[in-house]
Amino acid sequence: METIRNANPSELEALLKVEVASHGEDAFDRYTLRQYLDLFSGNFLVYASNEKLLGIAIGGLKIGTSNAWILELAVVPEARNQGVGRKLLLALLEKLKDQGISKISLTVDQKNSSARHLYSSLGFVEVREEKNYFGEGHDRLILENSR
Repeated sequence: METIRNANPSELEALLKVEVASHGEDAFDRYTLRQYLDLFSGNFLVYASNEKLLGIAIGGLKIGTSNAWILELAVVPEARNQGVGRKLLLALLEKLKDQGISKISLTVDQKNSSARHLYSSLGFVEVREEKNYFGEGHDRLILENSR
């Protein structure tokens, strides 16, 4: 059985496994994930199949605005290209819009054509490129969705 639901702090180790499997050395560490569980508990979603976590999505609200950021979308390699990321992102976008969010932003690596295609198909458009966004040599595209 497949479900999308809010993450639970008791799942921290499983969340970390998804993150590391998806992003390797660029993964969030357990401390960051735990803080995100506290800060964004209502917008920290997991995709589970038969109780196994296959993906996570995290949205963060920008205080004092109707803007939010997609902070994370991670899917374990064996579950990619099966709609897991799309389902997670759609669920998170719906939650954010239900909270009155009118503009949602995210960053993506220019080389990640699969992610860029997914985001484009959901109405995200490129607004700018930022050189060295995550440090020297780690450029990112900034995308926004205002629908």
